[in-house]
Amino acid sequence: MINNLAEDVLDRLLAANVDDASVDLVLAALESDHALDAAIDGSETPARPDPTAPRTTPTGAFLTRLVVRGFRGIGEEAILNLPPGPGLTVVAGRNGSGKSSFSEALECALTGTTGRWSRKVGHADLRTGWRNLHHPEPSEVALTLE
Repeated sequence: MINNLAEDVLDRLLAANVDDASVDLVLAALESDHALDAAIDGSETPARPDPTAPRTTPTGAFLTRLVVRGFRGIGEEAILNLPPGPGLTVVAGRNGSGKSSFSEALECALTGTTGRWSRKVGHADLRTGWRNLHHPEPSEVALTLE
C-alpha cells in the first residue's frame, strides 16, 4: 500500500466521520483487488496506518520532458517539453499528431504497461508490440523529472 496516500485518505475519512466499515473498504481498495475482495466478504480487515507514527511529506516532482522514439504512432525521436509546476497541463494538436502516443508512452514508462493494451485479453502480440513498425530501431521512452 502507498503509505502517504493511505494516511491522507484515512485522515480525510476520519475527519468526515465515515463509518468504520466504509473506511475499511476504501483502505482495502487502495491496497489491492485481493484485499478489497477479502474486506467485502469479511475474511480480512485491512491494516490501518498507525495514527501515532510520524508522517512524512512526500517530495514533489514535475515532468518536464518526454522523449519518445519508435513507440506507436511516433517513429523518429519526438520531444515534448513541459513547463514544471503544479496544475493541469493540456497537450493539444491535430489528429495523428502523437498526443495519445505520448500519453501511452508516459504511462508505459511509469507503470510498465498501458491500460488499453492490458485490456486486450488474448492478444499478447499486441501488448508486447508497442513499437512503431515503420521505424526499424527499438522503441525508447525517456522522461525527465524536476
